Amino acid sequence: MQGNLTSDPQTKEANGGKFVTFAVAHNKGKDDKKVTTFVNCVANDKLGETIMKYFTKGKPIIVEGTLAQGKSSLYLRVNGFHFVGPSEAKKAEPKPETTGDDLPF
Repeated sequence: MQGNLTSDPQTKEANGGKFVTFAVAHNKGKDDKKVTTFVNCVANDKLGETIMKYFTKGKPIIVEGTLAQGKSSLYLRVNGFHFVGPSEAKKAEPKPETTGDDLPF
């Protein structure tokens, strides 16, 4: 499923283990027929740590996993993910400096 994070991922603890929770907004359709589905996700161990490190609210992500039943809702138990869009390293490339010859005055 592909979508954007609705908030920053959060680290939680339960039964002696750590995990990361986040939600993804998935859009289907266009214009007035667009439907947005919000999917709660849980990632454990190193997978959760990696998501916590590289993703923040609004970032696009593709998540893979299985549906699981919580106390009152379904959630996606994440077993894989993919980055979407240009890499962070590419965005951070320095721009060439301007020389005095480039100035309009």
